[in-house]
Amino acid sequence: MTALTQDDVLETALELYEQEAYAEAYAFVTAEVQQQGLESGQIYNFRICLANLSGQSDLALRLFAEALAQGYWSNPDQMLADEDLLTLRDHVEFLRLLDICRGQQAAAQRTAQPELRLMWPVTTPAPLLVALHGNQHNAADTAPAWEPLTAAGWCVALPQSSQMAGPNAFVWNDLALATAEMRTHAETLRQHPRVDFSRCVVAGFSMGARQALWSVLEGIFPGARADPARPLVARIIGLGATAAAPRGDRHAHVRHHRRRRSIVPASRPSAYRRAAGPQPPL
Repeated sequence: MTALTQDDVLETALELYEQEAYAEAYAFVTAEVQQQGLESGQIYNFRICLANLSGQSDLALRLFAEALAQGYWSNPDQMLADEDLLTLRDHVEFLRLLDICRGQQAAAQRTAQPELRLMWPVTTPAPLLVALHGNQHNAADTAPAWEPLTAAGWCVALPQSSQMAGPNAFVWNDLALATAEMRTHAETLRQHPRVDFSRCVVAGFSMGARQALWSVLEGIFPGARADPARPLVARIIGLGATAAAPRGDRHAHVRHHRRRRSIVPASRPSAYRRAAGPQPPL
């Protein structure tokens, strides 16, 4: 039998969560953790929420303390507002753990830096695709979905935000800060001898889509425009893309769409429920 991936486990847990089978969902995730050694901030967040929803508040608090002891902090303000943890909101131990969480978050954020990952085709200078990860993700998560474009002759640039939502989880929530970071990345790419900056596509997933479009509107990639009727072809499905642009034409193509469970499980169940609803198009 093929072992389940973390995404598989969380997808099944979400299906049970939507059926309000919280105890069953908790038992399922915990069994997979024990059998496969799955361990991450997302796994801990799901187990904490599911334990609390199934009436095991003491267990939820123990799991929260265990997660923090291993460095798996989460955004404390989001945890305080999480409807799945509503019954813990005034609990002394929960508030104490949130304080520890704030300290770990602050320490991690102090050393966080924006990053730019580049993947190259065989022949350069190459046309450029700038692809922005979604919230709660990072450049490494995003890379496998975009890497096939290098075989088509594209240089793929993967900016990573410096805004941390958890260990190895980054967001684009501060628009001003994200825009400043994108300006720096654009200048780096403009000056790179292996990049043909005259042929450029800017794309993004979820909140990365918002930042991609905003970067174009701000002129960070001068001359780029969101105009799918032009000769540029850019097709973004989930996290995958194929793209082709004629020389001298510079465009941005962004699609904001509903998150799919199999691609992007949220950091905690209630966050998925909000994210999975209808999203306004950009």
